[in-house]
Order: sequence, then C-alpha cells, then structure tokens
Amino acid sequence: MASKAKKTTKTHKQPVTLSSGQAKATNALIASLEALNPKYLDIATLEDTVQAELVIFYSKFKVEPRSKEARKLNTTAKALLVKYCPNMPMPTIRLMLRCAQASTSVEKLDIKAGTLSAKTVLNKFDKAKDNTNKQGRKLSLTGYLRRELPKPKGNKVTRVTPTGGVTFTVSDTAKNIVVHLHDTMLDALNMNECKVSNDELDTLKLKIAQAFDEHIVDIKAQA
Repeated sequence: MASKAKKTTKTHKQPVTLSSGQAKATNALIASLEALNPKYLDIATLEDTVQAELVIFYSKFKVEPRSKEARKLNTTAKALLVKYCPNMPMPTIRLMLRCAQASTSVEKLDIKAGTLSAKTVLNKFDKAKDNTNKQGRKLSLTGYLRRELPKPKGNKVTRVTPTGGVTFTVSDTAKNIVVHLHDTMLDALNMNECKVSNDELDTLKLKIAQAFDEHIVDIKAQA
C-alpha cells in the first residue's frame, strides 16, 4: 500500500509596501544623503544633518514599535546610512536610528506633518535653550535627543518565567541591553534564513540577558 504523500502548505509572506507618501519620504532621504558627501570634512555638521534627516524621515511613518513594518523601516534606514555614510561607525548609526524613531524626538524638535527641511530642524535645535551639557558645551543633535530617550529604572534583579516554564534571574540593566539588541537579532536571523519561534523568543532573550549579567561591569562602580 502506497504511503500517503505528506501535505505541505506554502506560506506567502506579504511584503511591506510603502504608501506614496512614504516612498516619497524614502526618496527624499536618499537624495539628502547623496548631497552630504561634500560635508565629510566636517563630521559634526554631517552627523547633525543626518540625524535631522532621519527624524524627519521616521516622522512620515506610522508603524508599531517592534512590528515587522518597524523592522523593515530600520533595515532600510540602516542600509542607506551604510551606503551613503561609509565612514560612520555602526554604534553611531544604531544610536541615530534609536533617536530618530523615538516619539520624544518628534516632540522635542516640534516636527509637523509638513516638515521637510533638515535646515529648519537644525535651526530649532540651534535656538534651543537646553542644547548644552552641564559644562556649557553644545551637544550634538543626537546627544540632545538621546537625553529624552526612556531611562532604565535602576538595576533591580527579578525572577521571570517565560513561556516554557524555565525561571531566569536577570537584572533590569541586562534586560534593557537585550531590548536594544532585539531588532539587530531579528535582522541577523533573517539574513541567515532562519528564525526563532514566537514561543521561544522570550526564552532566548532572557538567556542572553542572563549571560550579560555574568559578564557586564558597572562603569560607574569602577570610576
């Protein structure tokens, strides 16, 4: 008796499509980055301009944080910066993207729906009364926006039990580090044509956080 053929089901991933306004915003970002090449001799001007362009770019997209659409947007923006700003360190790029996608940045720079010019944004930044550090030195635009990002709530150690029933003891610091790595991990999995099931993703992140707890050192404690 012939064995029955195993049924297979094909899943068709729906591509993330851009609206006409979002495609226009992407093309505008590309054009702006292409025009920045002559500014490479002035790194401070370059980075402030790129950050302003990124905040404007992200303000045109309404996507849920951590969603497939948000990851696609981050991947697109990161690839453009790598291409058009090849000398920019990856940690700087990641920080710029964090600042750009934060709602606090849009509010801080008072970016409206019709805001298109980085020069307009930079003028607001230049006139801001709180654009300096404690020593009175002017901050970069990224440093200015970074101050508004949500702050960790201390380093409390908690016991958590994700799906699967395994209990982990991790600190808030380690959990915050893994939160910032979340999109990068998913991008790396996708580039290597693999994935972690949703049921196991929380467990994986907690295992990584636990590993950080074993190896990270508090810089302030060493000062």
